[in-house]
Amino acid sequence: MIQAVFNGNQGMLVTAVTLSMIAALMSYFLGRRLGKPGIPCALTGAALAAVVSATLYPISPDAPASATCFIERSIATETFTAQGLLNVLLFIPLAALATWLTRRPIPVALTCVALSATIEVVQALTPGMGRACDSTDLWTNSLGAFAGALIVGAGLHWEATRGGRDTVILISRHQVRRSLIGFASGIAVLGLISAFTVTFVMAEVASANAASPEQRETARRAITDFLGEQARATSVQFFPGPAGGPGRISANTDRGVLDIEWPSREVTSGLLRPISPAVGPGTAPVSDDAALRAGTAFVRDHFPWALAGDTDVSAAGPRQASKLVSWRSRENGVLMPMRMDVLVGPDLKITSFTARHIPDPELPSVRIGRQQAQAIATHKFPGDIVHSGELLARTDGIGRWHPYWMLSVGPPGADTAPSQDGVAQDGPPDDDSSQSTSAPAIRVITLDAVTGDVVTTRSDSVEAG
Repeated sequence: MIQAVFNGNQGMLVTAVTLSMIAALMSYFLGRRLGKPGIPCALTGAALAAVVSATLYPISPDAPASATCFIERSIATETFTAQGLLNVLLFIPLAALATWLTRRPIPVALTCVALSATIEVVQALTPGMGRACDSTDLWTNSLGAFAGALIVGAGLHWEATRGGRDTVILISRHQVRRSLIGFASGIAVLGLISAFTVTFVMAEVASANAASPEQRETARRAITDFLGEQARATSVQFFPGPAGGPGRISANTDRGVLDIEWPSREVTSGLLRPISPAVGPGTAPVSDDAALRAGTAFVRDHFPWALAGDTDVSAAGPRQASKLVSWRSRENGVLMPMRMDVLVGPDLKITSFTARHIPDPELPSVRIGRQQAQAIATHKFPGDIVHSGELLARTDGIGRWHPYWMLSVGPPGADTAPSQDGVAQDGPPDDDSSQSTSAPAIRVITLDAVTGDVVTTRSDSVEAG
């Protein structure tokens, strides 16, 4: 909720400071007129203004009201993330100062809980805020409220007891009864309003794939970076990698999906909005130059390492109205494993991306040129011709990077390309598979670019051109 305060949101900071100063002055003079101590009144008013500013400041003026409240099953886990701890700290000063002023910790704590619940509903129902109701926020705010109220209440009770006075009773039956009646009445009214205006969504994750607090915090930061502070995670799952290799964090939100490699914490792909936003018969395709500028700006902000690669722009998406902007790296004619693809929509907004940050590996010298590779392929399959080929880096069966030729071989007239789509691959080459009975068959041959050995052959059926 208040993470934006620490993400360079200067507007929120200025608003919070200004409102806190105004509230402090007003509370000071109002308290003096009512016979209350001025300083505690001023500090309590300032703390209340800070809470309201941090929780109700609009962070996405164009966003509609979400009318959604996310219910988390793993609330306890969320408490110990940076976001959860900040939410706890947000309500501690307000509850502590209000308890110091009123000397009634239980009513103060329950009032702060009701305030937090009201804020969550307001966030969900108010357009232009870019926020959504979340049970985790209510839980962590409530922890902060009770912590602040009970700590100060205990201190006041100890001070009164030490002085031989009994002016503060931390928990009295009368105080608890009246507080609970008022609290229950307020929550009932709030619940009635929410029942007709807010949709409650259960954000649950299978326990076997539940992300750790550290992984959830990594996902939260990536969500804020790529989808904005208003995006809410609906589930964060962790999928271990095979044979102890790198795993993957999948973060699903109300605005898009991100995949993050673990433990490197590198964001590897993302869907930032629907694939085909408002694409109709009259939608004009985006120009190559405009798409390149939009894609480059996105990559410069998030993946600057990719800008050293060679750039390509191609048509993509429904009605070919979008453009795929790609970056690749080649060394001595070998396509390296690094890759960066950005899909730019017709409105010049980024729809999705795929990133693969692998430094160019050291490779054995290539000894088999293109003509030799084609000759080996056609010798193995007489009567066929090589339609296309790509020299790229892949890992062999034991994880070492090695240069391979990927060749599409088939009868004359067939028009196809290597199924690898010109992208450097890792992992051992595919096992041999039986040929399709459909004709003609296009064979994708993997050929060792050092020894000339045919490593694998895969067959795909296509229609003759």
